[in-house]
Amino acid sequence: MRISILTSDFPPKPGGISNYVFNLSLALMKKGHKVTVISRGFMKNYQVENIEGLSVYRVPFIPIYPLHVHLHSIFVNKLIRRLEKNLDIMHLHTPICQMPDTELPLILTVHTPLLVDSRLVERLDPYSISLKIFTRFFFATERKLMQTVNPITTLTKSTSEQLREYGLNPEHIYVLGSGVDNVLFRIKRSTLHSSETYILYTGRLTYRKGLFDLLESAKYVTKERPEVYYVLSGKGPLLSPLMHKAKKLGLGGSFRFLGHVPRSALLNYYKNATVFILPSYQEGLPISLLEAMACGLPVVVTRIGAFLEIIEDRVTGIVVPPRSPKELANATLLLLNDPDLRYKLGHSARRLVRREFNWDAVAERAVRCYELALNQRVD
Repeated sequence: MRISILTSDFPPKPGGISNYVFNLSLALMKKGHKVTVISRGFMKNYQVENIEGLSVYRVPFIPIYPLHVHLHSIFVNKLIRRLEKNLDIMHLHTPICQMPDTELPLILTVHTPLLVDSRLVERLDPYSISLKIFTRFFFATERKLMQTVNPITTLTKSTSEQLREYGLNPEHIYVLGSGVDNVLFRIKRSTLHSSETYILYTGRLTYRKGLFDLLESAKYVTKERPEVYYVLSGKGPLLSPLMHKAKKLGLGGSFRFLGHVPRSALLNYYKNATVFILPSYQEGLPISLLEAMACGLPVVVTRIGAFLEIIEDRVTGIVVPPRSPKELANATLLLLNDPDLRYKLGHSARRLVRREFNWDAVAERAVRCYELALNQRVD
């Protein structure tokens, strides 16, 4: 099958690639399918990259908001017209993209609905205000896309439930799930016996991740364990506000903001961390959580739908209420002070991921959805 994946979530730099789409693409190619990816590039020219055998087309992107999506789609459609005679199907991924101008069968994967994301923003700053305006501007576009494309897929059941607000029936939505490379991400002895003690977060630095709660919780943790520090890997609009907040709380020396970290280096951070934390308010299914679990890291997560589909409290991790810095700190200290509990939870998490989360299974489910879309076109 000849598949083109359309996504806006490929960082426009050499080697920058959406973790989910990248791994799904590799799994599909291993099954003999031909996969190309279309995503955002720079302002001037079309570019083509080859990333581990995957062809990635970088389409010109002009950051004139809120017209950027419409302008980008003009260039996307021009490329699709050139490629579509050699394609069988297109697989669209949110965040927001417009309906492509094509007669090809389509499927859509919704990672996080815009409407849900925007409700989590409570601060009054330029980014927050622009996100609220952006959501109002594009809600109709996103809803039309979801109501037009069939089949619709998500990564978790909880995301499927959220799509009721878009007029969709969760029972008619297919859950693809997510996976992890269990050969690459595996337990190393230093995971539980590192010479340094640090707590790891990796992911986008955005509001729905609950990172200000993480800073507040660090006040309690570092008071009892002053040698402990936090490592935050990832980029996003909150980088400067988080750094400023850390200094204001007197935690500047306890936080290391790494920005974007290459995959090879990130693997070492996973393997040598003591605890992994995701204090999110809303999630699809972050691959970073599965990667941490695959490395045998004990994890602390918040009590939200996506995490509760994976983590059983005190069995495969520790679950705390969202927006509760003190409880987040208590869970962190519990793990820092109890190496036996870290070992128990980390190994249980590793067994779960090996058993239930692999890219081969995700690719199989995606192919079944492709076949469904193709059969609907034939009918």
